[in-house]
Amino acid sequence: MARQPLLTVTGLRYSVDAPHPISLALNAGDRIGLLGNDEAHLSAFLQVLAGLRAPLAGHLMWRGKRLRRVNQLRRHVRLVWRNPYVLFGGQLSARDLLFSRRGGATDEELRAGGMPSAVADFDLQALSGVQRIRVALVHLQQRPPDILLIDDIFQSIIPEAWDEILQILGATTSASTTLVVASRQAAALRTMRTVYRMTETGLMPVPREAMPGRTLPLRARCTDQGAERGSHS
Repeated sequence: MARQPLLTVTGLRYSVDAPHPISLALNAGDRIGLLGNDEAHLSAFLQVLAGLRAPLAGHLMWRGKRLRRVNQLRRHVRLVWRNPYVLFGGQLSARDLLFSRRGGATDEELRAGGMPSAVADFDLQALSGVQRIRVALVHLQQRPPDILLIDDIFQSIIPEAWDEILQILGATTSASTTLVVASRQAAALRTMRTVYRMTETGLMPVPREAMPGRTLPLRARCTDQGAERGSHS
C-alpha cells in the first residue's frame, strides 16, 4: 500500500510569470532539490508551500485533506530565507535567539548546536552569511517542522563554503523531516535524492548523472543510540 504524502500540490500556479501549473507530492523524509533561474520564481513557489502566500490557482492537500486556507500549513512547514536575519539588528544575539529562556544558551548547548560561543553574543546582523544560516538551521530544530524549505541560501555565501552548509544541513535535519532545497546552482543540490528543474513547461526531472560535482552524503543527525543514518541513496 502506497504511503500517503504529507503535502500534495495539484495544478498550482504561483506566479503570473510562471504560466504552467505545478503538481508535486512530498512524502516524509523526501530530499528534493529545485533548480531554476530567476524566471522560475523559486522563492514565490516556496512561499506558497510554506503557507505564506496564496496560489493564483490550484489546490494543496495536507495528509490527503484539502486545505481551505494555505496559512494552515504554517504549523507544519518552515522556510529558511535566502539571507536569514539580515534585517535584525541591535537587540538580538544568536544566544538569545537559540534559547529564549533567561540567561540564554550555555556554551555547551551552543557547541552542541554547532555555534561557537565566541560569536554567540554578537548581533545577528554582524554575523557572516554562513554563521546566520547555521543559527537559522539550529533554531528550527528546537521545534522541528514536518517539512523544511530552503530558499537558495547558497546565494548569500561563497561557493567554497557550500560543503560546510550541506554538512550543517545534514547534521541538523532529522531523517523523518522532508527537505526541499531551491537553488540556482546545480552543484548546491548534489546531496538531494531527487532534483527537478523548474521550467516554463513545469517540473522536469534531472538525471543524477547530469548533476555536477562530487556527491556528498547528506546524513541525518545522530539518533539517541548514537548511530547515524545516511539519507543519500
